[in-house]
Amino acid sequence: MPSPLKISPQPRKLVASQQVSTRDLLNTFFYYRWTAVSVVLIFLVLGGAVALLVPPTYRAESRLLTLYAGYYDMQMDRSTNRAAPAFDPTQVVNVEAQILSSPELHRSIVAARLDPSSDPETIDKDLRRFEDRLHIEKVEGANVIDLSYVDSDPQRAAEVLQQLIDQYFRQRAGVFSVGRVEFLVTQRDRVRAQLDKANAQLIAFQRSNNVLNIDSQISSSVALHSLLRQRSLENDSSYAQDAGTLATLRREAKAIPATIELFRDNTEVAHAVDTMHLTLLQLQSRRADLAARYLDGAPFVQQIDQQITDVKGAITERTPHLISAVRAGHNSYYDTVQDRIMRLSSDVAGELARKEALAKQSTETGESLQRLILVANQLRRMEIDRDLLVDSFKKFSRELEQARIEQNQVDTASSTNVRIIQAPQPPTRRSNPPLLFVGIGLLVGLLAGALAVLVRSTLRETFLSPEEVERRLGLPVLCAPMGPPPPSPPLVRILSGLLRRSQPQPAA
Repeated sequence: MPSPLKISPQPRKLVASQQVSTRDLLNTFFYYRWTAVSVVLIFLVLGGAVALLVPPTYRAESRLLTLYAGYYDMQMDRSTNRAAPAFDPTQVVNVEAQILSSPELHRSIVAARLDPSSDPETIDKDLRRFEDRLHIEKVEGANVIDLSYVDSDPQRAAEVLQQLIDQYFRQRAGVFSVGRVEFLVTQRDRVRAQLDKANAQLIAFQRSNNVLNIDSQISSSVALHSLLRQRSLENDSSYAQDAGTLATLRREAKAIPATIELFRDNTEVAHAVDTMHLTLLQLQSRRADLAARYLDGAPFVQQIDQQITDVKGAITERTPHLISAVRAGHNSYYDTVQDRIMRLSSDVAGELARKEALAKQSTETGESLQRLILVANQLRRMEIDRDLLVDSFKKFSRELEQARIEQNQVDTASSTNVRIIQAPQPPTRRSNPPLLFVGIGLLVGLLAGALAVLVRSTLRETFLSPEEVERRLGLPVLCAPMGPPPPSPPLVRILSGLLRRSQPQPAA
């Protein structure tokens, strides 16, 4: 079926023009409306996805107020009695901001939160991350410094910011001093009183224990104790030797007689015994002669046997009763042994008495040595305490002089000139809410949709209205086909179908 024609009632004389009217713009946007809607929806979906995927971050904030007082109120140079230039309030804020921005301050915070064995590369990496998350701003028109720290954990963000403020006050305290002169004077006077008391106690202790030179007294006591110990050992050795010799002599003296045999005369006894043995030999010789001539049972042989038996019996019976002449005398060796026994007994008794005396003296010397050692220990403790007080007094005196010199150079106040007007608290709201990403996606989608419409309108090769044809070509339009509208993009058709299905159907 042919398209209907639109007939112009009267031809007009037109001139070609390149100007674009508002109607043309509206026609262009209406013609590519589904393209713009698709681009906006795509960026809205991307913004929602980013809002769901990006982890939440929290911003902990704090505020510091700097006052024009304290260290910065230096109107007079006291050392030279010349006026010193005063700090401008803006300069005060700049100085405190510079201290807060100090890399060493940041490095100390990062190092405190890391393991002590971390390498410098790890510390530098965390330091860069820390400085990226930290923001320090000066409020214009006020002596206020805004601090903020961003982290995924709200509690950690507040803790890190609190650590930064605490370390900042500690660092600036190292630069400025507060009331040091009065404090050092009080401490020096207190240490001086303690030192005088310690000296008095030390002198009283030495007098009560009769101590003049404790080291010399201990050395003399140790030498005396060693000498007594040596003497005791020597006495014990002599006692053991003499006691052993005395026991041996007493045991051997029991076998030594007081009298000994000097002379023994046995001539007559030997003559009588020899006569009886001679008679016995004669009888035995005669018996042998008779035995050669007669039988053993013969009367002569039996008579001789009886005589031999009688002679043997007489020898046996009379030999013990024979008396010989014996002469005895006094044993001089016995006297020598007894004299030595008496001398050794006297030595042993003397050594026992010496042993008891040495033991008593050694005990007394040991007790005296122990007492001196205890006194020396107590004395050394008192001297150490006195020396510590002396060192403390010297230290406080030096620091007092140094503080007075510094006080002459700079007039310091007793209180700091920085106040915390807003302490860091764990934030309850995210610094990157989801609506932020959705809004950014909508804004970028609108801009991208307008750009897409502009690009498509620039690349198209058709006209959208008869007026555009007449304006572009400078020719009148006699008729224009009224065709169907262009098809919608697939994404728009899908979304439109979903919307129609979600709407309630009217009742039949």
